[in-house]
Amino acid sequence: MKNILLIFCLLSVSLNYGQRFTVAELNEIYANKEYAVITEKYKKVTDNLSRFELSKVGDAHFNIANYKEASMYYHKLFDFYSDNPPHYYFKYAQVLKANDEYELSDIMMDKYKDLSGSNYKKISAYKHLIERRAGAYSVNILPINSKYSDFASSIYKNNLIVASSFDTGEKIHKMNNQVFLDLYEVPLESNATIDKSGVKIRGNVNSNYHESNAVYTKDGNTMYFTRSHFVKKGMLKKNNKEIKLAIYKAKLKNGKWKVQGELSFSNENYSTGHPTIDKNEEYMYFSSDMPGGFGESDLYKVKMFADGTFGKPVNLGKGINTPGKEAFPFVSQNNILFFSSNHHMGIGGLDVFAVDLSNDKNIEIINLAPPLNSVKDDFGYIENKEETKGFFSSNREGGIGDDDVYQFTLLEPLFKDCQINFNGFVTNESNRKKLIGATVVLTDTITKMKETFITSDNSGFQKQLYCSQNTIINVSKEGFESKEISVSFDKDVIDFEIPLKKIPVEFVQNNAGDKIIFINPIYFDYGSSDIRSDAALELEKVVRIMNKYPEINIVGTSHTDSRGSAASNLRLSQRRAKSTVGYIISKGISSDRIRAKGYGESRLTNSCISGIKCSEEKHQNNRRSEFVVSEKLPQFDNSKSKDLKGSKTLIKIDTDREVKEDVKSKYIDKKYYKVKKGDTLYSIARKFKTSVNVIKEINGLKDNTISVGQKLLTR
Repeated sequence: MKNILLIFCLLSVSLNYGQRFTVAELNEIYANKEYAVITEKYKKVTDNLSRFELSKVGDAHFNIANYKEASMYYHKLFDFYSDNPPHYYFKYAQVLKANDEYELSDIMMDKYKDLSGSNYKKISAYKHLIERRAGAYSVNILPINSKYSDFASSIYKNNLIVASSFDTGEKIHKMNNQVFLDLYEVPLESNATIDKSGVKIRGNVNSNYHESNAVYTKDGNTMYFTRSHFVKKGMLKKNNKEIKLAIYKAKLKNGKWKVQGELSFSNENYSTGHPTIDKNEEYMYFSSDMPGGFGESDLYKVKMFADGTFGKPVNLGKGINTPGKEAFPFVSQNNILFFSSNHHMGIGGLDVFAVDLSNDKNIEIINLAPPLNSVKDDFGYIENKEETKGFFSSNREGGIGDDDVYQFTLLEPLFKDCQINFNGFVTNESNRKKLIGATVVLTDTITKMKETFITSDNSGFQKQLYCSQNTIINVSKEGFESKEISVSFDKDVIDFEIPLKKIPVEFVQNNAGDKIIFINPIYFDYGSSDIRSDAALELEKVVRIMNKYPEINIVGTSHTDSRGSAASNLRLSQRRAKSTVGYIISKGISSDRIRAKGYGESRLTNSCISGIKCSEEKHQNNRRSEFVVSEKLPQFDNSKSKDLKGSKTLIKIDTDREVKEDVKSKYIDKKYYKVKKGDTLYSIARKFKTSVNVIKEINGLKDNTISVGQKLLTR
């Protein structure tokens, strides 16, 4: 806040110095808060600065809200030196934030937290919460502003009370190179300006030094205001050359204000200022740097008695006060405390915050968000009695002067963030059973923040949402179609169901690890290769998938059970494969994309080999057709093949090779048996319900000779 009376940053005795400050001189000028003297001197001296000069000049700019200039000096400080104290990481993070450089600000804040052990949040951790409140106010600058520093403090009898430096003489305040502030009454008219319509408060309130932040009792006859701390007329109280502030009282007599003196709790060793009064005139709230506080300046309240005396000031506590500056309090008709702070979760410089004083058990500090708050300094918030309109001040870009008065209109309730409990679950659309392992992503449409849940144990997911909050819910689970819905609720929602539609399975793996088209079993009548009506329905699925995925090729395979001779079963499977492939081709699928292959009984899915008694159901499991996905169609055309012709498809089978190879891979789930004393191939085959020939074939045995300890494949 470049050109207003920042709390406790006041003038001091003028000193004369040479062209370049020594360490002692710079220390003294800085201690006296003559920041403008420092910044003016170093406009011409920017190179080859010492570490001490970089830090002090940067701090001087920081203290009068020259954040761009402060950033320049801090940048050099961190470029040249790597072992800076923790508080400089904090200050650098703050000026970067005020300059809208959030990413680098976060880096500096992380370093500050590492070095200091602080739990202060970087802006990326809370910016989304501020963005949620964006747009709660409409804001416009008032024409009353001058090219100097102007800020409002109260409304009195249809006048806006403004502290301004536009016409206070030639005496310069060395903190910011501005003339001192006086109090003015400016009519609340749309075209009123402080230079044409403003009138200095009548009486002896205004002096040669600073006056600001006036507040009035309900009867309009008593004023409390902030002023430089006087000893007597024309003289200031100084403590180590630093001028303190005090809250003064004035009474209205014959149309003029007469100063009664400073309040009892003021002290020349510390400052008090920025008074405001609650609606019942029970307490005065103010800011002070008195000993025992939490930061550079804290907010206090003090009991007001009917006889005009005051009690003992009470600190509002660390929930409200921080290690930084808290200032410019205002208490609304509904007991909401508004104040400015540079340490709470803000977006840059001083931001305006609010807290409900009626809820002292659960203190919630609310940032009023843009457009009321900006990356610069925003302060001096006041409201009308209806709490619908008001004023605040800011040194943001686009103003008329240094600090300008803005008017606002409240567009929606301030404490609008009622919350509801939202309880949802995901179900299978076909049977309404709850799904476990579904991924649920909730996205706030305002802040774009996402939160992810995985449903488990039928518990679904639970979340607290803001009332009327637009939330996008994305739900996904493997094997189901994903779903996106938008919701907004004003009351608790229990058992909100999100049904997902199961995706029809298109591809699976068979026992051999091949990727096949998933269809229900195709049945043939015993010994027949004719396509039944139920089989045609399944083959239509194959046609649809091949049309859907024109890039895939298919090998249509057919298998029989073990009953009958191996040769006849092979011929039967060939006819069945040819029949299914022919049906598919007849539906418009190119013959270049599909081949037929019969395997007979060489690839059984169970132990029902020839000679083993099995149920009809088990035999039926072996009589199957599969459609294997193939990147490149194989050619079954070696010299031992037999040609089977018919329809539009040529099927070529290498009988000897296929039978031998497929017996070896008869079962994908292979088991070994360790030969024991007394075992024979016959006893082993009987034990595992297979034949001696099968065991010999899959183990590559030339005769029936086996030895103790030998491992044999049994399936």
